[in-house]
Amino acid sequence: MAGPPWKWPRTRWPPWTCPRNGRRWKTTSSTWNRDGKPCSSIWAGSITGFGKRFSRGLRLVSDLRCNVLFYDGDGALRAFGQRFASAVQPAWNAVALTRFALARAGRPLLWTTAPLGPSGLDGQLTMPSGVFAFAGSEGRQYRTADGRAGEAPLSSEKDALLTSINARLADLLADPFWRVFGYVGSGVQFCRGETIVARQDDRESVDEELSLSLLEHIHDVVDAVDPERIHFRVEDDGLDVAIVPTAAREDVWREFAPEEGLRLVEAGLDLHLDRGPHLACCGGSAGIPLLAALAARSQDTRCLFVTDREDLAARARAVCPGTVIVSHPDVLTGILSSAAP
Repeated sequence: MAGPPWKWPRTRWPPWTCPRNGRRWKTTSSTWNRDGKPCSSIWAGSITGFGKRFSRGLRLVSDLRCNVLFYDGDGALRAFGQRFASAVQPAWNAVALTRFALARAGRPLLWTTAPLGPSGLDGQLTMPSGVFAFAGSEGRQYRTADGRAGEAPLSSEKDALLTSINARLADLLADPFWRVFGYVGSGVQFCRGETIVARQDDRESVDEELSLSLLEHIHDVVDAVDPERIHFRVEDDGLDVAIVPTAAREDVWREFAPEEGLRLVEAGLDLHLDRGPHLACCGGSAGIPLLAALAARSQDTRCLFVTDREDLAARARAVCPGTVIVSHPDVLTGILSSAAP
């Protein structure tokens, strides 16, 4: 006759408070039965309040059959500060996301500011093909689940000039002295209609003098191709340098904004964003305008928003009242996994 469930020896550790953000962590143990299966489990080292956040998120999606599952591959898939070059999709995320999409979404869509293709999103994903449609370069590229692709038109002159700029940048960053910047922060992303080069990361791990030197070299590259800056401008936020084309009559966008990309993707993928309900999974500061653009198309939008900042949480709830805040992409993945049949 089987005996009662047994437990691993319980070790008591004092609570620990992170000196950086003041969060309080606790340690717990799991209970296992004689077959080696968990009877109950609590994430060891869990953040205080994890259970409540998880329950709220699960209630939000447990009864949901959504038209569009809108998954942000930047804010919801990658943890804040994670390097783009090493941000390969975890296998358990791929399984959970695919199961939820097949069971509860009519049109699953994975959105990213990164380009599509082997050097962009495709090189990071581990989920099976044929389930999700994809939108890359902030909506300027798209690909259906069955592989049909499209992109926003760019004037032939700008297209040729940007190709020349990208080739020069690729040669610059192939130099061993500059190669490290391909592995810093956002890395190097040759998007449709825009090029991103990281010169610093959130932890400021790059020497500031070296970072500024790269910025000067990027300006030199653009000046060599477009000396009057008629066709391109360079934007720098201290972390990423963006080479952005100025608008022309042949371009379908005026500014590189989420609402413009969303309009192109909706038409190309036949999403019917005016017909909810939709579930948005996004996060970070870049996720706010994305969520706002989606919520403006349909009031029947729910959101699992990834952030540990109260200001971003408040802004997310303001643009989409049906928002539940989770603190990490792994919490979001756990919710989707639990909600999938």
